[in-house]
Amino acid sequence: MVKKSDESRKPIIWDCFHRPRRETGAEGASPHSCGGFFVWEKFMDKRQIEIIELKKKVESAINNSMPDIQQLLQLNVNERTISCLIAKYLDDFSVVKISVDAEYDKHLDRNKVMSLKEYVENYRANRNKKEEFDCVCEYCKKIKSNEKFKDTESSKRPDVVIHKRNSDDKNYIVIEVKKNKKCLWDYLKLKYMTSPDGGYRYKLGIFIYFPQNKPEYAWFVDGFKKTL
Repeated sequence: MVKKSDESRKPIIWDCFHRPRRETGAEGASPHSCGGFFVWEKFMDKRQIEIIELKKKVESAINNSMPDIQQLLQLNVNERTISCLIAKYLDDFSVVKISVDAEYDKHLDRNKVMSLKEYVENYRANRNKKEEFDCVCEYCKKIKSNEKFKDTESSKRPDVVIHKRNSDDKNYIVIEVKKNKKCLWDYLKLKYMTSPDGGYRYKLGIFIYFPQNKPEYAWFVDGFKKTL
């Protein structure tokens, strides 16, 4: 934990990097009981800082959109309506050749494909160690059951993406939205779409839902859920 004398060096990211020893150039990082350490802003590389900046922009856009989102939640609209509203508020990301798209179903010039069978099997093999999910959508029901899962059943449209169209050079953010349920299926999609081994490699995946009409987030980097 941070000592009082270190409060002026408040860490920008509370994530433990699982390294068994302190590496060269990491002097001053706060040790953690797992054998790794917390990383201060001065030790973060360019990519980590970029991910934190993306996170901040999304949180700011969600906060600005909350009056409209709360009204839509009270009206019990379809989740796609909320996703499109979020995409509208994220329009500040739109610069030359960078787009904010809702329900984007293309990968380059082809239809989007997700191969999630491995992720489903991994969840089933370790489900007792996983967090609880209260979503009862069609896909979550299939994953939690022993029913055979086929990749052809995969939903192929993320709710919102921030990217360069017809290219994989600038896949920045992929977002999945639910009104008030934590969705296992969306978690697996975000793991796949941020994985370095996948075909998309988005820098940041975000799951957003609104229990008690307030936003809660799960963040995904490099195919794993992270604490940012």
